[in-house]
Amino acid sequence: AWSSRILLEEMGLRVVGNWSGDATLTEIERAPKAKLNLIHCYRSMNYIARHMEEKFNIPWMEYNFFGPSQIAESLRKIAALFDDKMRREQQFLQASATERYQALMAERPAWVERVPLRHLASYLGVTDVALSRIRRRLNPG
Repeated sequence: AWSSRILLEEMGLRVVGNWSGDATLTEIERAPKAKLNLIHCYRSMNYIARHMEEKFNIPWMEYNFFGPSQIAESLRKIAALFDDKMRREQQFLQASATERYQALMAERPAWVERVPLRHLASYLGVTDVALSRIRRRLNPG
C-alpha cells in the first residue's frame, strides 16, 4: 500500500487516504472527499467502493502494481481518468450558469425533476433565486 501511495504522489495525485491495515480514522473520515477510489485488492474492498460510488458519486477502478508492465498500465488508466475529470471540471467552470443548467437537464433529467431547487442551485454554483430565473427564462409560461 505504501509503495502505491509513493507512485501515485509522484504522478502528482494527492492521496487522501490509504485503507491498509494501519489506516487511521482521519483517513477513513476523508474518504468521501476523494475524486477516485483505487482498489488494489478487489475482493476485500469492492463493496465499499461500490457504496461510495452510489452514495458520494466517487468512481473507482481496480489497479495492479505487481510488476513493471502492470504498474505502467495501471498508471496510464489512472491518469486517463483524471485527465477526463479535469477536462469536465474545466468545461463546467467555463460555462455560464444557463449552459450548466442546460447540460444538467440533458445529462441528468431525473435530477432536475426530483432534486430540490436549492440543492440543484448549489450543485450548479448559483443561488436558488438565480436558478429560478434561469428556469423561467428557458421555460416561459
